[in-house]
Amino acid sequence: MNRSLDDSHILLVDDDAVLRMMAGQALRRAGFKVDEAGSGEEALAKLASKEVDLVLLDVMMPGIDGFEVCRRLRQAEFGRDLSIVMLTGLDDSDSIEKAYQVGASDFIPKPINWNLLIHRVRYNLRANFIRSRLVASQISLDGAQRLARMGSWEWWPDAGIFSCSDEFARLFGLAPEIRQSITPTILIETVDEGDRPSLRDARHMALSAGKNYQIRFRHTGSNGNKRVFQEDGHVLLASDTMSSSSEAITQDISEAVANEERVRFLSYHDQTTGLPNRQFFLEVAAHTLEQSRRNCGECALLFVDIDHFKDVNATFGNVQGDLILKTLAERIVNCVRASDLSGFAHTPEGIEVAARAGPDEFLILLSQLRRETDASTVADRVLQAIREPFVLDDQEIRLTASIGLALYPRDSDTLSNLVDHAEYAVSTARALGRDSYAFYNEEIGAVASAKIHREGELRQAMAGNQLLLHFQPKVDMASGRIIGAEALVRWQHPEKGLLYPGDFIPLAEECGLIVHMGHHIFSLACQQMRSWREQGVMPERLPIAVNLSALSFNEEGLIEQLIRCAEAHALPLDSICLELTETSLMQQIESTTQRLENLRIAGFRLALDDFGTGYSSLSYLKRFPIDQIKIDRSFVQDIITDPQDVAIVETIITLARKLGLEVVAEGVETVEQANLLNSMGCGTAQGYYFARPMPAAQLTLLLTAQK
Repeated sequence: MNRSLDDSHILLVDDDAVLRMMAGQALRRAGFKVDEAGSGEEALAKLASKEVDLVLLDVMMPGIDGFEVCRRLRQAEFGRDLSIVMLTGLDDSDSIEKAYQVGASDFIPKPINWNLLIHRVRYNLRANFIRSRLVASQISLDGAQRLARMGSWEWWPDAGIFSCSDEFARLFGLAPEIRQSITPTILIETVDEGDRPSLRDARHMALSAGKNYQIRFRHTGSNGNKRVFQEDGHVLLASDTMSSSSEAITQDISEAVANEERVRFLSYHDQTTGLPNRQFFLEVAAHTLEQSRRNCGECALLFVDIDHFKDVNATFGNVQGDLILKTLAERIVNCVRASDLSGFAHTPEGIEVAARAGPDEFLILLSQLRRETDASTVADRVLQAIREPFVLDDQEIRLTASIGLALYPRDSDTLSNLVDHAEYAVSTARALGRDSYAFYNEEIGAVASAKIHREGELRQAMAGNQLLLHFQPKVDMASGRIIGAEALVRWQHPEKGLLYPGDFIPLAEECGLIVHMGHHIFSLACQQMRSWREQGVMPERLPIAVNLSALSFNEEGLIEQLIRCAEAHALPLDSICLELTETSLMQQIESTTQRLENLRIAGFRLALDDFGTGYSSLSYLKRFPIDQIKIDRSFVQDIITDPQDVAIVETIITLARKLGLEVVAEGVETVEQANLLNSMGCGTAQGYYFARPMPAAQLTLLLTAQK
């Protein structure tokens, strides 16, 4: 390799086109020349005709897999000294071992860290470059070995001759006076005891069967330093003057191994708290339950849900919220016998592990229970620890938790059910007023099953067109004409009949369907508006209002999706009014204001729904770029008899007029309410007095008659 490392030619072999594209882009940005192959056969064909400096080789491929490709390359003249880096699963130790057995130079774990990929490629290219220079010059060899922490040795056992480089002697602490008498056999005794048999076998097979090897082993020096070495050994054929010998290059790879362990740690641990993540927890828990099954032992699984933690993030921000989460993790760990922050302990009493299971959720596993009260004792300790105050920005914060407990094997003998049962029991703890714990029982299971059934029905309703829209007209108080309408979702349940939002919207929010449902409702509204326009019954700028949930409002890419849907139905954006509640707008004021401004710039009309029931801050109302405020029905229903409601409504109307905003009164049910609101200057209203929410066909008749 005469050119620079960054000018090296790399062959990327993987049957995954997406991975090839991403890895290829990362390598090319780093300056490498990259060729690609989608199979082992294609890779071998290209390597036979092209000069390549390094091969990135996937293990699992159809046809010839990565192991076979590597083996064939090592047998071919052009691939004997080629740097081959295998791509394999991080926790697949068998694949890693096999990769080295067939001659791989190194491996990179999947999923791939792109920065690490570039460094490892450069590392392997550099190592290969150094090895090529070792052959050419002994002087360069010594310098390169010191740089790479790499030593070499040769051994002629029949002649009793052993020779090693200075760097090898330094790595293993060999004094000059013993270098002449040392042998690989003696050196094996300095290796950590657990690695001696495999190293001894590898060196023996090299001499007896001419089998090359690559092996890792651990070594503890005389100063107590623990190091990890990688040794590449092979046999030299006998010459006229000397019998067959073996030689090896031994490299200190402790730093690389430490990096691999770091990558492995990060993949199995939560970076915010340092606790094991859910995947680690499930692997440990599965092993623990299997042991308990064999030993007829009992275990407990605790699901810890921090009450109202979203309010902390909303008030203090995610950075401060993460600090509290880290402190929570420390407190939870201290409540179980897993007393270090790894969250894992294997004690004479059994295995205990605490893990972070979600944004504000933790899991605890207790094994070898002596009695059920052991689990409740830990739950009490956790609740008490979480109650201890936190201090943020000189402000004292107190949190509580709801904990669900499930016992093995009483509640279930499978891990997945045990986790589900503990999570179900959290709802019972919440019903008890939070800051408490509850054990799973069959009644909880029945409620949970019913909830799962309802969730399945709701998903089926969205897929099967069971959701439909009713429309409630907005009426001009002066003329009585329909000047808009609000789209309201209904569920035409095949068994229960027509269901109203209160019957299923909370379920949609809880099971994560509300955002998808919001887009579905918006699309239905656009379809109906297009139909009205094609029929010629809708005025050009008569706006239809669609409610937007807080989760939908904060969704990434929301504006683009809404615009695409409206344009697909050939609708002007100012014919659509998006209604948002005060609460949904008060989460992140700066980002909320910008998002509202972007919606306004795009062309949508914006309305603040249920005004007066939330924050009702005049400063925020001035900042938000909205077109309309809707007076909540709670102020309208008693406006005839309650002077306070009259004062509130008059204030809202006056404020809106001065800010240039439209006002809509909701929930108008009597002629007296309508007349009073009209006299106050409220221009628009909706409610049962004018019309109940109705199917699209009925509103079509009203619009036709009005036209």
